Amino acid sequence: PSLAGLWGLVATVVVSALSLCYILAAFPPLSELAPSLKSALPPPSMQLYQLGRQWHLVSGYGLFRTMTGVGKRTSVLPNSGGTPISEVARPELELQASEDGTKWVP
Repeated sequence: PSLAGLWGLVATVVVSALSLCYILAAFPPLSELAPSLKSALPPPSMQLYQLGRQWHLVSGYGLFRTMTGVGKRTSVLPNSGGTPISEVARPELELQASEDGTKWVP
């Protein structure tokens, strides 16, 4: 086999192994949606999830939940019958301009 063919084989094996690790790491947060599946998870799944957790590579809701803050805070609204409702964090962005660099106006 040529060197290019060997390099292609190595690249394929590495990408396949990383893909498998990513898929296994995605199982634990998804099992929160169906708790009965938690006991059926492959053993390395939780370990891979814990390793990638600090970089937020996988989560149960993906970018939507992370960016909107869904599920982080709850409050009880007056007409909700005492049921806590998840609040959505919505950071505001305000553009301002300045002519002199000291006084800023929206």
